[in-house]
Amino acid sequence: MEARSTVPQDAEGANRRTGTLASVLVAIVLLAGVASTLYAFQRWWLPPLISENGAAIDRLFNRQMVAMGVVFVLTQGMLAWFVWRASRSERALYWHENRRLEIGWTVATAVVMATFILMGYQIWAALHTPAAAAAGGKTAVVEVWGRQFYWVARYPGPDGQFGAVDRQFEDSQNNPLGIDPNDPAGKDDIVIDGSKEPIPLPAGYKVTVRLRSKDVIHSFFVPHLRVKLDAVPGQVNELYIDATQPGRYEIVCAELCGVGHFQMRGEVQVMEEAEWQAWLQQKAAQQ
Repeated sequence: MEARSTVPQDAEGANRRTGTLASVLVAIVLLAGVASTLYAFQRWWLPPLISENGAAIDRLFNRQMVAMGVVFVLTQGMLAWFVWRASRSERALYWHENRRLEIGWTVATAVVMATFILMGYQIWAALHTPAAAAAGGKTAVVEVWGRQFYWVARYPGPDGQFGAVDRQFEDSQNNPLGIDPNDPAGKDDIVIDGSKEPIPLPAGYKVTVRLRSKDVIHSFFVPHLRVKLDAVPGQVNELYIDATQPGRYEIVCAELCGVGHFQMRGEVQVMEEAEWQAWLQQKAAQQ
């Protein structure tokens, strides 16, 4: 004898319609996510890269986006299918656990995460450890200070040394960093007010950027170089960059640093070597 459904036909039909609608909505979310990502890739993706080290960051970012995209498509696609399938079943299936399945997706997730962490650490080491600056090639050093609400840069003069700084010597107009006038090493230091002119960097050099802060935590972020690091009061944080393309590129503060945070912007100007050397000589002659 053929078994008959105990679910009323009206309820069964409503259940199917609800399941179909839910499946369609999930599918729309899935398609919208894929479409918006493809559109963003054409219009609002990463700014042009001007750093050799930054290429590794872009590769890792793209690989992570692909991995997350695959997971998104699979999970949302399975969700839509399960909702649609369940709406056409008289009885829901249930099982308490599936140890193999749980172990499988836990191990797979751990392997993927560990791989990305290892890749990220290698990139971090290339940007934030002294070995990056000692890898050969032409080198330069610049000290960048964050203060409410602009950037100040300092370069060593012909002696190649920075002078000592002390708050008691600070003068917002003539000595914003408080360079000790009694220290001979500081008499030829070159100081640039980032609110009035761009901060120069040489192209083709390995540049050590020493980040410091005069007041609160700031964050030195140059999107085109793919570098971002906090400037913290009382300590020196270093990062290493290798700009390759001359031009002007925006600096933004990526840390909420006070009521004037919105206006803490500036520029770095990447120069060809000849222009860089001429600029150094000109500034040194003005000291």
